Amino acid sequence: MGSIGSCDRDDRNNCYHRVKCLALNKDKPDYFDRQAMKLLNAVLSESRHPWHNINTLANVIGLSQDDTRQLLLMMGAQGHESGSGAWALTSRVGMKVIQDDLE
Repeated sequence: MGSIGSCDRDDRNNCYHRVKCLALNKDKPDYFDRQAMKLLNAVLSESRHPWHNINTLANVIGLSQDDTRQLLLMMGAQGHESGSGAWALTSRVGMKVIQDDLE
């Protein structure tokens, strides 16, 4: 995943910050990322409604909205085109690509 960049050496002494800082500096998900993605997948795939707000999803895994977005993208989810902050698995809602977006 991407680099968080805002963590300093003092933060790395704190377990929470250490996990948060180090997990986002990897090219592939580590154990903590995989566990968070399992929880996100359960919410997004097993609920009656496919779309869920980013605030709810971030709260479920205890990470920031930005970190949650990174995990959602890694697991094949997409944000709603309206910009409402809703996310769903592409496998549940399909992928709508507008021709103007490709130009």
